Amino acid sequence: MNWVPWLILVIVMGMLAYPIMMIVPTKGQKRLIALRSAVASQGIEIEVRNPKLAPELRSDYAHMERCVAYRLRCFDTVLNQNFIALRGNHSGDWFWLNKTRPPARLVEKLLPVYRDLPDYCKAVEQGPSGSAVFVREAFPPEEAKTLYALLTKLNQTIHN
Repeated sequence: MNWVPWLILVIVMGMLAYPIMMIVPTKGQKRLIALRSAVASQGIEIEVRNPKLAPELRSDYAHMERCVAYRLRCFDTVLNQNFIALRGNHSGDWFWLNKTRPPARLVEKLLPVYRDLPDYCKAVEQGPSGSAVFVREAFPPEEAKTLYALLTKLNQTIHN
Protein backbone atom coordinates (compact mmCIF):
# COMPACT_ATOMS: atom_id res chain seq x y z
CA MET A 1 0.00 0.00 0.00
CA ASN A 2 2.90 2.29 0.75
CA TRP A 3 4.41 1.80 -2.74
CA VAL A 4 1.45 3.26 -4.70
CA PRO A 5 2.41 6.93 -4.15
CA TRP A 6 5.97 6.09 -5.26
CA LEU A 7 4.67 4.41 -8.41
CA ILE A 8 2.51 7.43 -9.23
CA LEU A 9 5.50 9.73 -8.62
CA VAL A 10 7.72 7.67 -10.97
CA ILE A 11 5.04 7.69 -13.69
CA VAL A 12 4.53 11.46 -13.39
CA MET A 13 8.31 12.10 -13.48
CA GLY A 14 8.58 9.88 -16.56
CA MET A 15 5.80 11.83 -18.25
CA LEU A 16 7.64 15.07 -17.50
CA ALA A 17 11.05 13.78 -18.65
CA TYR A 18 9.88 12.15 -21.91
CA PRO A 19 9.34 15.39 -23.91
CA ILE A 20 12.71 16.69 -22.77
CA MET A 21 14.41 13.46 -23.86
CA MET A 22 12.83 13.76 -27.32
CA ILE A 23 14.48 17.18 -27.84
CA VAL A 24 17.99 15.75 -27.49
CA PRO A 25 19.29 14.73 -30.97
CA THR A 26 20.21 11.11 -31.52
CA LYS A 27 23.68 10.01 -32.61
CA GLY A 28 22.45 9.67 -36.21
CA GLN A 29 20.90 13.14 -36.17
CA LYS A 30 24.15 14.63 -34.83
CA ARG A 31 26.11 12.90 -37.63
CA LEU A 32 23.68 14.26 -40.23
CA ILE A 33 23.92 17.79 -38.78
CA ALA A 34 27.73 17.61 -38.92
CA LEU A 35 27.64 16.29 -42.49
CA ARG A 36 25.25 18.95 -43.78
CA SER A 37 27.14 21.72 -41.98
CA ALA A 38 30.42 20.57 -43.53
CA VAL A 39 28.84 20.42 -47.00
CA ALA A 40 27.16 23.82 -46.62
CA SER A 41 30.48 25.36 -45.49
CA GLN A 42 31.87 24.44 -48.94
CA GLY A 43 29.14 26.51 -50.64
CA ILE A 44 27.10 23.49 -51.71
CA GLU A 45 23.31 23.81 -51.58
CA ILE A 46 21.34 21.01 -49.94
CA GLU A 47 18.02 20.14 -51.56
CA VAL A 48 15.86 17.54 -49.84
CA ARG A 49 14.24 16.12 -52.97
CA ASN A 50 14.35 13.06 -55.22
CA PRO A 51 15.20 12.92 -58.89
CA LYS A 52 12.10 12.78 -61.07
CA LEU A 53 11.90 9.16 -62.20
CA ALA A 54 9.75 7.68 -64.92
CA PRO A 55 6.96 5.47 -63.49
CA GLU A 56 8.52 2.29 -64.90
CA LEU A 57 11.76 2.99 -63.00
CA ARG A 58 10.26 3.84 -59.62
CA SER A 59 10.12 0.26 -58.33
CA ASP A 60 13.69 -0.59 -59.40
CA TYR A 61 15.04 2.67 -58.01
CA ALA A 62 12.93 3.04 -54.88
CA HIS A 63 16.13 3.68 -52.90
CA MET A 64 16.38 7.03 -54.71
CA GLU A 65 13.52 8.30 -52.56
CA ARG A 66 15.93 8.44 -49.63
CA CYS A 67 18.55 10.51 -51.45
CA VAL A 68 19.35 14.18 -51.02
CA ALA A 69 20.58 16.50 -53.78
CA TYR A 70 23.76 18.47 -53.23
CA ARG A 71 24.02 21.24 -55.83
CA LEU A 72 26.87 23.52 -56.82
CA ARG A 73 25.61 26.43 -58.92
CA CYS A 74 27.24 27.36 -62.21
CA PHE A 75 25.30 29.57 -64.62
CA ASP A 76 27.68 29.65 -67.57
CA THR A 77 26.93 26.19 -68.99
CA VAL A 78 26.45 24.79 -72.48
CA LEU A 79 23.21 23.06 -71.44
CA ASN A 80 19.79 24.56 -72.03
CA GLN A 81 17.80 21.93 -70.11
CA ASN A 82 18.27 19.53 -67.20
CA PHE A 83 19.59 16.03 -67.78
CA ILE A 84 19.46 13.32 -65.12
CA ALA A 85 21.80 10.35 -65.24
CA LEU A 86 21.36 7.33 -62.98
CA ARG A 87 23.89 4.79 -61.79
CA GLY A 88 22.65 1.30 -62.74
CA ASN A 89 21.69 -0.84 -59.76
CA HIS A 90 23.52 -3.97 -60.84
CA SER A 91 26.09 -2.88 -63.41
CA GLY A 92 27.11 0.45 -61.91
CA ASP A 93 27.05 1.95 -65.43
CA TRP A 94 25.51 5.37 -65.94
CA PHE A 95 22.50 6.03 -68.17
CA TRP A 96 20.17 8.95 -68.83
CA LEU A 97 16.54 8.82 -67.73
CA ASN A 98 14.75 10.21 -70.70
CA LYS A 99 15.26 9.81 -74.42
CA THR A 100 17.02 13.14 -74.57
CA ARG A 101 20.65 13.08 -73.64
CA PRO A 102 23.30 15.72 -73.53
CA PRO A 103 25.08 16.23 -76.85
CA ALA A 104 27.34 13.28 -77.82
CA ARG A 105 30.57 15.28 -77.44
CA LEU A 106 29.52 16.18 -73.91
CA VAL A 107 28.55 12.58 -73.04
CA GLU A 108 32.10 11.52 -73.93
CA LYS A 109 33.44 14.09 -71.46
CA LEU A 110 30.88 13.31 -68.73
CA LEU A 111 31.09 9.51 -68.55
CA PRO A 112 34.69 9.35 -67.25
CA VAL A 113 33.79 11.92 -64.57
CA TYR A 114 30.67 9.93 -63.62
CA ARG A 115 32.71 6.73 -63.32
CA ASP A 116 34.98 8.47 -60.79
CA LEU A 117 32.04 9.34 -58.53
CA PRO A 118 31.96 7.44 -55.22
CA ASP A 119 29.34 4.75 -54.62
CA TYR A 120 27.23 7.02 -52.42
CA CYS A 121 26.46 9.16 -55.51
CA LYS A 122 23.38 7.54 -57.07
CA ALA A 123 22.33 10.11 -59.69
CA VAL A 124 23.59 13.29 -61.32
CA GLU A 125 21.47 16.19 -62.55
CA GLN A 126 23.10 18.76 -64.79
CA GLY A 127 21.56 21.75 -66.48
CA PRO A 128 21.65 25.51 -66.98
CA SER A 129 22.06 26.16 -63.25
CA GLY A 130 24.96 23.76 -62.63
CA SER A 131 25.36 20.25 -61.29
CA ALA A 132 23.74 18.27 -58.49
CA VAL A 133 24.49 14.81 -57.19
CA PHE A 134 21.86 12.73 -55.46
CA VAL A 135 23.54 10.93 -52.59
CA ARG A 136 22.81 8.57 -49.77
CA GLU A 137 23.96 10.52 -46.73
CA ALA A 138 26.09 7.71 -45.40
CA PHE A 139 29.49 9.30 -45.86
CA PRO A 140 31.62 11.06 -43.24
CA PRO A 141 31.67 14.87 -42.98
CA GLU A 142 35.36 14.79 -44.03
CA GLU A 143 34.13 13.93 -47.54
CA ALA A 144 32.62 17.43 -47.95
CA LYS A 145 35.78 18.75 -49.65
CA THR A 146 35.85 15.72 -51.95
CA LEU A 147 32.19 16.31 -52.82
CA TYR A 148 32.97 19.96 -53.60
CA ALA A 149 35.84 18.91 -55.88
CA LEU A 150 33.59 16.39 -57.68
CA LEU A 151 30.83 18.96 -58.23
CA THR A 152 33.40 21.49 -59.45
CA LYS A 153 34.73 18.92 -61.93
CA LEU A 154 31.17 18.17 -63.12
CA ASN A 155 30.53 21.89 -63.60
CA GLN A 156 33.78 22.29 -65.53
CA THR A 157 32.67 19.64 -68.02
CA ILE A 158 29.49 21.59 -68.85
CA HIS A 159 31.10 25.02 -68.68
CA ASN A 160 31.16 27.29 -71.76
